[in-house]
Amino acid sequence: MKRIVTAAIFALSLSPLAAYPADTGFATLVAGAVVFKDGAPLTVFTKLRSGDQLLLKPGAKLQLVYFASGRQETWGSPCNLSIGERESSARECPDPGVKALPPMVLSALLNTPDLITDIRNRSGMVRVRAFADQEQVAADQAQYRSLREQAAPDDITPELYLFSRQWKFHLTSAMAETLAAMEQRQPNNPEVAALRAKYQKLLDGMEKKAPNIGQ
Repeated sequence: MKRIVTAAIFALSLSPLAAYPADTGFATLVAGAVVFKDGAPLTVFTKLRSGDQLLLKPGAKLQLVYFASGRQETWGSPCNLSIGERESSARECPDPGVKALPPMVLSALLNTPDLITDIRNRSGMVRVRAFADQEQVAADQAQYRSLREQAAPDDITPELYLFSRQWKFHLTSAMAETLAAMEQRQPNNPEVAALRAKYQKLLDGMEKKAPNIGQ
């Protein structure tokens, strides 16, 4: 019996699923031409895995966040970048800007890529009661303002933090305002524009229906 269990574990370790690398971070800003090793373009909100190879062509800019370390990196170009578990390694690159995100902020950002995917795939939304108390909302706003004061004008990490917190507490109208702020900060980013348009469509559809529970 022991041999059978050991063999099963060994077989699982060799399976494609076990060998598939885990996501280690995601892109929060992609400006200009940033491509993977195979030439596929990188877009904002894309998850990254250890071992990914990225090329930043002249004039490009990339910002990413690592899930395990809370490390935020901002890279200029030209640059050859290798994604790691907790940080990137670079070849022939300008020195990056590096920040350590607070644990509370990182915790909120961990859910952001899946939240964005969820919104993209939704066909509708149902209004539910917002259950955040005013103290919690005020605390999130204070954290957002602190992040915003320290961020570059085109850095939407503060908005992504606030967006995730608003989703947690079902603050649907406020989320639309946050998405509008993201688009203002990255006006040439088609992914941000598409996300805002999709969410607004969902919100409009929800408003046309009689709410199940008042917000």
